[in-house]
Amino acid sequence: MPQGEKASFESESPALVSVIVPAFNCEETIQETIQSVLSQSYRNLEVIIINDGSTDGTPDILKKIEDPRLRVIHQANKGLSATRNVGICQTKGGYVGFLDADDVWEPEKIESHVRLMEQHKETDLVYSWVTFVDADGKFSHEGAHVSYCGNVFEKLILSNFLICASNAILRRSLIEKVGCFDETLPCVEDWDYYFRCARRGAFGCVEKALVRYRISGNSLSSNVKMMRETGFLVLKRYSDEYGEDHPLIVQSRKNRETSMFNILFRNLNANRASIADIPLFIRYWWHSNYRRNFSLTAICTAKLFIYVVFPHAMSKPIWNVLRFPKKIIKLFKNQ
Repeated sequence: MPQGEKASFESESPALVSVIVPAFNCEETIQETIQSVLSQSYRNLEVIIINDGSTDGTPDILKKIEDPRLRVIHQANKGLSATRNVGICQTKGGYVGFLDADDVWEPEKIESHVRLMEQHKETDLVYSWVTFVDADGKFSHEGAHVSYCGNVFEKLILSNFLICASNAILRRSLIEKVGCFDETLPCVEDWDYYFRCARRGAFGCVEKALVRYRISGNSLSSNVKMMRETGFLVLKRYSDEYGEDHPLIVQSRKNRETSMFNILFRNLNANRASIADIPLFIRYWWHSNYRRNFSLTAICTAKLFIYVVFPHAMSKPIWNVLRFPKKIIKLFKNQ
């Protein structure tokens, strides 16, 4: 379904919340993800899971989960955005949320968001803070604790402060205005979607970390180069009115480079970086917010040297002995 195409829905039930879960080869995480929805304190739900042509044990796991609120749709592989769009057209609720198959919601996620929108009728989309977890579901770091409300368009230009597609719950009426996800984008399609939502509606924030966002070597978020290029494409779509030299756009590009550098640095921590990543490290560092920070530059240089000179099996123990104080290293993670 093309970007912005008007979605056609089933009949609406205002009190119902529809949760869309696209699932592709996620046998390791899908059960925990679904359980986090079914265990919500807000009970009036429909959970629409779209199996996007999985070739692992995902379909078998879905068969074993019994709950009348659960609906499973099987299809040939179409990709993440197209799968979300299939789910959108199946929803019946007055509110709609998206949850990727490797992420988790805390029990009060839906209830707190619906309550805020019921109390503030002018608010069309609500998000919360995010906690990053690793492939095993263990704590990695906290996302930025920001609370931007109302017209957030210029804040979105600076960064995707919602962090992931699993964060927002929005009114059905807003989806009817902005349409579907852009299926031509290989990643950062959530940032693009939030831009369109910000053009047409007001945002609200629940100031609690209610999403556990999983980062792993197999996720789209690990493909740094593709994320960078697609991110700048999306930024250009919505920033032409400002001009390339506008301070907002200059800072946005710098923030984007900094985010890419942070992802590479976390890959280095997890032994997922390679020698081929070194030019990207240098490039992103040069254009990032870190270039003039001597301490962070020293950390990066030392760690790169250790990881390039020594084999992976030795590099991490050596770094653990020589590493700088955790307080400084944490600065890299808070992005």
